[in-house]
Amino acid sequence: MALVDKKSVDELLLSRSLILVSGKGGVGKTAISSALACRAKELGRPVLLFCCDAPSELKPFANGKVLNAEVREILPRLWGVNQQTEEAVYAYLVDALKSKKLVDVMFRNKVARAFLQVAPSVGDLAMMGRIFQLAQSFTKKHQGLLIVDMPATGHALAMLKSPEAIANILVAGPVYDRAREIVDYFKNQNKTTFLPVTWPEELPITEVIELIDGVLQTGVGVGPVLLNGVVSNPIPSLPENAWSQMRELGALAEHQKWVDYLRVWSHRVNRERSRLLVALKEKLPEENALLDFPFLSRVPPTSSLGAELANALAG
Repeated sequence: MALVDKKSVDELLLSRSLILVSGKGGVGKTAISSALACRAKELGRPVLLFCCDAPSELKPFANGKVLNAEVREILPRLWGVNQQTEEAVYAYLVDALKSKKLVDVMFRNKVARAFLQVAPSVGDLAMMGRIFQLAQSFTKKHQGLLIVDMPATGHALAMLKSPEAIANILVAGPVYDRAREIVDYFKNQNKTTFLPVTWPEELPITEVIELIDGVLQTGVGVGPVLLNGVVSNPIPSLPENAWSQMRELGALAEHQKWVDYLRVWSHRVNRERSRLLVALKEKLPEENALLDFPFLSRVPPTSSLGAELANALAG
């Protein structure tokens, strides 16, 4: 099972209306989402980076604007928004019920508002509804792409399942109709693709395999797994005994620990990548396998991690 050609990711960025990104917390999904958005922009496609409940003052690009609750251009032809759940619930209900006055009454009612805040399925459905709404409007207005930096694995799966769960409970009405629309849009594999992100360590790899199983069960199409933090062996052709002898040379003492670290990390990358590829062979088509993103130890102060990873994707 070969690694994915980077051109196939470019094709996704140019052909889809909606790309969903998730993985275990800490694997770099926000940086990867930003890199995909930056790459889509470089390919000439208008793109909107949608972050779910991200920390305030999030600034994905050094020369761009901070993400806030307003959909706005943070770089030329690159828009961004930091969507909070409560605001998504309000926007979703206005859109579904077609009455801002009715929703205002609901939000002023303490009991109704408390229910909306504590019921997780309501927030998840509202966030999915907001994603659906923006994907449609952004595509219509700009012929562009919406890239969603979703929550970590478990919450992301709950979000993906929420429209179908609501549609199965209700039998009719505006909320049911909108839930069915969302389900159909997300299951349309010509429009929507889910990209799992992971890191070459045992727990993130195990979790991303389980995540892929869960996403496939929802009917959402899954694209290549994005393996972040990849390092190559700096001395791949050097036998172990030769390196042991070289380590004793005083001239190499300063660099020895870093070479050792990179060699150990590269072995771990190879081991976990192999384990992941075995699992993917049974789950995804051969062309939808795995794409490596390099481990970046330094980012220039005038750049950002997302922009530098986009350069790696382009190169």
